[in-house]
Amino acid sequence: MITWYCSKCARNNPEALCTACGRKLSPGAMRDVWRVYRTPLGDGAAWKSALVLLAVVSFVCLAVLFLWQAALSGFSGALPVLTNGTAAWVFALIPAGLLCLFIALSLQGREILVYCLDAQGAHMQTWHEAGRIRSMARMQAAKAQNASVQEDGSSMILSQTRHLLWADVKSVRFLPAKGEIHLFSGPHIVPYILRLPPEEYDSAETMVKKHCRKALAARR
Repeated sequence: MITWYCSKCARNNPEALCTACGRKLSPGAMRDVWRVYRTPLGDGAAWKSALVLLAVVSFVCLAVLFLWQAALSGFSGALPVLTNGTAAWVFALIPAGLLCLFIALSLQGREILVYCLDAQGAHMQTWHEAGRIRSMARMQAAKAQNASVQEDGSSMILSQTRHLLWADVKSVRFLPAKGEIHLFSGPHIVPYILRLPPEEYDSAETMVKKHCRKALAARR
């Protein structure tokens, strides 16, 4: 949803005129704000990253064991490491790690992602329902004073805040079929993901194209 932010009154307005103080707001005060509800357990990106990480760790552990045994008893003495069940135990880290991730994500419950695009960059807040188990599953301290009471009476905790300045965006990928826009500030490995409902996609795409002209021009 496109809004205009009045810094004097600290409020968003539906038009370029503050409804509180009557001040006319500049084009730089325009914001695109929306929220998305999601369940971490269904986040395919998290599962993909975990699988890659666990596979790399398993290969590194096996390589270290093989080289260590080779240093002690030579190459022929190290070959049994690959055939005596040691490799199977090492690669068991992958399903074990995925099981732990499944349990952790299951305990996290549902999240609310609040996005904001402004003249400076892209910003995201992650909120989750208050609760010791939900906080511990995110490896965060469960502090009751951090809870914020919502309009419906529920308590939510801000668990994460992320910012990405437009000047740091090196590449952009639009994925309208998935309802996502990926912003990259480095290698195409871990993108800053804008998740969007269908009705918000066009306005967010327009704003990203407006502020990321250099990154989009470099892609051509």
